[in-house]
Amino acid sequence: LYCSRLGNLYQLSADGSRDMLIAPAGVDSDYQELAWRPHSQQLWFGMREGDAVRMCARTIQQSNLICIDNGTHPAWSGSGDWFAYQRDNQLTIQHADASQRQIIQTGRDVALAIYWISDSTLVLVHGEEISQFQRDDGQIRASPLRRSGWVLAGVMPLVTQLSSP
Repeated sequence: LYCSRLGNLYQLSADGSRDMLIAPAGVDSDYQELAWRPHSQQLWFGMREGDAVRMCARTIQQSNLICIDNGTHPAWSGSGDWFAYQRDNQLTIQHADASQRQIIQTGRDVALAIYWISDSTLVLVHGEEISQFQRDDGQIRASPLRRSGWVLAGVMPLVTQLSSP
C-alpha cells in the first residue's frame, strides 16, 4: 500500500502496522492524488512544486521519477492502456505508450475527480454536475444534478453503477 501523508510518499504494510518513507516532500513540494497504473509497478501522482502541480510517476522497484506535464486528478483506465488528467479547463487523455494524445476543452475548471468506466468512457465529477466523455467521438455530455445546492461527495458507488452491464 502507498499513501501520501503530510506531503511525503510512504509504503505501508498491508495491515498498516509499519510504514517506510519512500520519497520525502521538499521544502516547496509534496505528493498528492495517487493513481496506480494497472498491471504495472508505476505509481502516478500529482507533485506540487510551488504553485504548480506536475503529473509524475515513480517506478516502485526503482526510484526513477518521470514528470510529463502540469495537471491534477490522475486516472488510469482499467486495462492500463489509457491515462487521463486535468490541467485547468483541459482534459488530457494519453495512450500509455504516448502514441496517441487528445486534449479536450472541458469548459470547466478543475473537476473533483476523474473515473474511467471503460477504455473509451470517462466520468468527470464536478460539484453540481457529472460529465461523461466518449473517447470515440470526442464529445463531453454534462448532466446537472436535479436539485440545486446538492454537491457530490462520494462518487465510487455511482461510477460502479454506471459501469455495470
